[in-house]
Amino acid sequence: MNPESIVVSLDMAKRLDKAGWPQDEGTFHWSHSFNVWQTAQKRRGRRPSVASFFAAPTASELWERMPIGTELNKKKHSNKISIPCIVPHARGTKSHAIELKREQDAIAAMYIYLAEHNLL
Repeated sequence: MNPESIVVSLDMAKRLDKAGWPQDEGTFHWSHSFNVWQTAQKRRGRRPSVASFFAAPTASELWERMPIGTELNKKKHSNKISIPCIVPHARGTKSHAIELKREQDAIAAMYIYLAEHNLL
């Protein structure tokens, strides 16, 4: 299995970076070298040796940072993952609707939404 199949897309990795996702953590990163973006496994405790990189979390790494009680709903008869995500917090329950094909990108979209609305 190649890393691209289990990590967020490059676009989501860039958006996660802007939303404050830690760039030094996780197993994989997107890196830019020789005019190509590619994923690579990080060496334990080391930053990538390239100037341009973005953390590329997996679905499980994203779930670890989500509020307890957050859910994803997969629509029947569809290959898309539907969020409304149910997010319990001090100000009540919030929901956000978006549809993406890859679970890790759907969770990343939830994380970005929550970070942008100060709900993490």
